[in-house]
Amino acid sequence: MDTTVDFLELAAYCKQEIEQKCAESDRKWSYEILYVAIFEDDSIKVSRTPHILKDAKRCILVHSWQQLAATIAYDTYLVQCINEDGEVLQDALDSDYSIHIYPSSFNCSASIALKRSSKTIYESKIWSNGEHILPQRIVYVWNLYKKIKEECKTLMESQLLGKLAKAEQNIQELNSKLADSSVNEQLLETEVRRYRSLLDEIKILVDNK
Repeated sequence: MDTTVDFLELAAYCKQEIEQKCAESDRKWSYEILYVAIFEDDSIKVSRTPHILKDAKRCILVHSWQQLAATIAYDTYLVQCINEDGEVLQDALDSDYSIHIYPSSFNCSASIALKRSSKTIYESKIWSNGEHILPQRIVYVWNLYKKIKEECKTLMESQLLGKLAKAEQNIQELNSKLADSSVNEQLLETEVRRYRSLLDEIKILVDNK
């Protein structure tokens, strides 16, 4: 008996269900969906169209919409993970790890988080300089998840590796800003030194584990 999961059919069902709920609410609008395909070799692709799910072994659906809080609407997200057996789970990558996207709020932009046993081990904004970088962040979080699963036995080890990843990412972003700006060069160089110092401290902790 063929037990292959039809991710295209499952994704269409999930999309219709969430999109309908948004359409029936007077506080939600501008529904969108992002498709994330994960293949047999654990490589990953992200698309606005579902065609990439055809050969996937599992997938992630990121639903998003604008939701009215009081007088202001904020971008809001729902993550569904569909495993190899066709089970649709909210946020859960497996029994220990999950991926969650926090909505934006009055003074804070939306962010993506990787969690282990409900504890955040990595978190990053999904907007950068006015650009929506959620697809890039999803790829980064997936690869970080694979690395942590392989190398970290305990929650503490996962948190340390998450902090290390965050520090390295911040250094890359700050160096990029330095290349584009001379006005804030001195301030940014100070920030780079601070993050490098943090990176050195984390590496010492990791090496001592």
